[in-house]
Amino acid sequence: MDEKITQSSDNQWVEHSHEEWIELVSKELKSKDLESKRIHIDNEVIYDPFKEKIRIENGQEISDVAPLSIGLQLDIRDNKVANQILLRLLQNDLRVVQIDGDQVNDWNVLLNGIIPEIITMILTFRSIDSFNRFDQYRKSKDTKGKWNIVTDNKSKHESFLIDYSSYQYLRPSELIKCIHNDVALTTAKDIFIKIPLKENLLEVIPFVRALRISIEKAFPTKEVKIGGYRELKSNKAVTDDNQRVIEATTIAMYCAISGVDTLFFDPIISDEAINDNRILLNIQNILSLESQMHSAKDSLSGSYIIDDLTEQYLAIV
Repeated sequence: MDEKITQSSDNQWVEHSHEEWIELVSKELKSKDLESKRIHIDNEVIYDPFKEKIRIENGQEISDVAPLSIGLQLDIRDNKVANQILLRLLQNDLRVVQIDGDQVNDWNVLLNGIIPEIITMILTFRSIDSFNRFDQYRKSKDTKGKWNIVTDNKSKHESFLIDYSSYQYLRPSELIKCIHNDVALTTAKDIFIKIPLKENLLEVIPFVRALRISIEKAFPTKEVKIGGYRELKSNKAVTDDNQRVIEATTIAMYCAISGVDTLFFDPIISDEAINDNRILLNIQNILSLESQMHSAKDSLSGSYIIDDLTEQYLAIV
């Protein structure tokens, strides 16, 4: 396809071939080597602003997703303190909490005053004894509602957690392949995948879109939800509280657009961080209730850059 590109010259539009346009760009940039301007997102996924753009017909779209939830990773040092953290953040519409079950000494203390049915609990267990303590606690509760439990214990009654949040140095394309292999091997019908996220738009949105599209296509009978994890850089050297909020909001917008169900930030350890996490939950509420970002299905579908990079990922898978 020899697409013609035009530019204005003395109020006259002159047609140029793609090759001629590249030559003009090289002169404008005073460089014949345009390779440095290309962004290598992955070994085989490249954003090339200079390649000839061919419209992607019938580009694949992600399905409808629920409003993004900001999840809470709770690092439990004291069960009573953790209970107070949960009670206070539930007032800000906390929907998802991740708990290390081995840190819980007494589930009655941790969940005192909390209705388990109103939140999703993602529970990890390294010890079978820890899992049994939770199972006994749940059986002791006379509740008629369904508990929304995600666990790394292969139980018939819960969604199965596959956690890749520590795989931060694995290439996105390799991570997608790894996820496909693991989902294929598990017999669970409901699966929660937790993945690491980077900070650049081009590194987040095409990757997550390709993951969701490929999973839905390959495993149509399985219900797969995606959780993202991002460590906020400003946490390491807090010089500006606003920078943390800006960074968190930006990542949350990427996630809401690309189809992430739940976004996690740094674990909360003490009640001193409650206000910080309250603000993060307000980001969730603003995106959902005010911006209505979830109301537009796959809002970046049709964007050449996003569609092109998504298709490059899908071609690898």
